[in-house]
Amino acid sequence: NPDDYYGEDCMTILINGGYWNDDNCFMTAVVCEDTSAVLHCPSESVINIQSAFFGRKSPHRNMCDNRPFCFALAYVEDDPCPSVSKYLEIVYSCEQRAQYGWSRLD
Repeated sequence: NPDDYYGEDCMTILINGGYWNDDNCFMTAVVCEDTSAVLHCPSESVINIQSAFFGRKSPHRNMCDNRPFCFALAYVEDDPCPSVSKYLEIVYSCEQRAQYGWSRLD
């Protein structure tokens, strides 16, 4: 059943017999600044980006939560933190390639 018992991220159903099959279908790639990575899927499937983040997550991002007053300074430039190394985090899945239109048999 689709119960997330083993920590699966999504599910599929097996057509034959109608049994549920849990599937680990979301992958995460972390790419350090000034480098690259190759995302890949098995043949006959394509990449579907679920989310992407570039920067550096901070434990202080919730420092204003549940407060009646909080001072936050925002400063925007091309790179406001050049001395802080950043990374790209991408969460993606592999989806079956969609076919559009009709194919003609000769």
